[in-house]
Amino acid sequence: MNLLYLFYSYSILLYYSLLTRGCYGFWYGRRYHKKPASVILNDLSKYINKNEDPCDNFYKFSCGKWIDETKLSRDEKIISQFSHGENKFKKFLKEAVRGDYDDDSPAIKKINYIKTKCSKLNGFWRSRCFEKLSSGFGLYPYVSYFLHKEFIKNKDTRRNFKIIGQMFNNLKNEFKLLLNERDNMLDGMTKRNYMKKIDNMKIDTSVIITLSNLKTMEECYKLLEISRKDSYKIILFKIRFFLTRLYLSKKTELNTCFKIITNYSVLKFGILANAAYLVEHNEIIITPMLIDKPMFSPDYPMSYNYGSIGFILGHEIIHGFDNVGIHFDHEGDYDRSMTSYRAKMRYREKADCLENQYNEERNNMFDKNVDGRLTLRENIADNGAIKITHRAYMRYLKNIGGQEKGVGKYKNYTDEQLFFINFGKTFCEKVADGYVRSSHRFDEHSPGEVRVIKTLSNYRPFSKAFNCMIGDNMNPIDKCEVWMY
Repeated sequence: MNLLYLFYSYSILLYYSLLTRGCYGFWYGRRYHKKPASVILNDLSKYINKNEDPCDNFYKFSCGKWIDETKLSRDEKIISQFSHGENKFKKFLKEAVRGDYDDDSPAIKKINYIKTKCSKLNGFWRSRCFEKLSSGFGLYPYVSYFLHKEFIKNKDTRRNFKIIGQMFNNLKNEFKLLLNERDNMLDGMTKRNYMKKIDNMKIDTSVIITLSNLKTMEECYKLLEISRKDSYKIILFKIRFFLTRLYLSKKTELNTCFKIITNYSVLKFGILANAAYLVEHNEIIITPMLIDKPMFSPDYPMSYNYGSIGFILGHEIIHGFDNVGIHFDHEGDYDRSMTSYRAKMRYREKADCLENQYNEERNNMFDKNVDGRLTLRENIADNGAIKITHRAYMRYLKNIGGQEKGVGKYKNYTDEQLFFINFGKTFCEKVADGYVRSSHRFDEHSPGEVRVIKTLSNYRPFSKAFNCMIGDNMNPIDKCEVWMY
């Protein structure tokens, strides 16, 4: 998430927001589920391992079959439910490099030509050439065209963003209701500050709009004048000159182009299925790849949508009120008076419980405990998000009469149970052992299995939904909470 701050600091964003303030009425009264029950049944049957007891290990129950049947290729380190965005871009990239979009994009055609020149080099110069093309300079035209296709020209994506905006407003309203219940933790001043902050929080699409602006991108690359007679050394010189012209330009569009090219992490973020909360702006960024299957579809039952994309939205909302977010106000400015001393002490006490709890958690994919301090912010967000997302979904059910359309022979699962099952599915992942052992020390997120088990085992309504007995692995006597109950 921190990788996006640099992009914002350059002030190239348009600050265009997709959302307006809303209320429960519109969303909670509509039935969007159109997908045939047989399709839902087939989807669930790919994931659920019915031999596992959901009260013993809910992750193995909701993901077990998928994990057993998913194979990693030699080059793959991890496959997850978030991999589809990058995979979709890889497919597009093959088409683009092949020349399928050369007639539509002079910039892509120009980059493809440089790639051809690189392929004719040997040794050091070949490596240096492709290194330049793998940077933001070589990636920007492809990302811009890809996002233009997936966001600007794709009516379904734009429609989906509107639906997501309505879900977002519902989740914000649930959090406001939750704040009103926290008299034992929040004093009046702190509660008012938090209310103002949640009211001001919004989804911002300006990063995606900026990246997908083909006109700006093409205008920039027009300045890169390359002849077929140019040697690689001449081309390299012209690329340096091109970047210098962009940097020194007084034209906003060209200066924007330079800032995008030199922010490789933002270009990569744009093609992933991802979301991020920006604490210094009190905004959430969502990429188009996230608003797609398997995370979301207007044809899915709402148990699916709230259990996956709804939870992700709730997770980012709670980041605004995690152990860092509680020190920043509604505009993203650091404010020591945002949270009272008494509320901070109470919050710290609850956060310490989570930290200690996760410190004791081991995962069977590696031989070390989770770092409860490193992962604290993410664990707070997970444990709070399940609360507001579940409550929002149950309110939706109440407003449509208490029941969604059945899903074939899985009708023995209630709609509420399907919500939790799809939450579990969201974090199904197949990971290479070496990758886990080397990466978990630096990842602020707990492993998928830990996220599912600890989040749900801390949440009493889950245990009630699956009739888990007190003392079961998924219903321990000792629970931790910050934004729950």
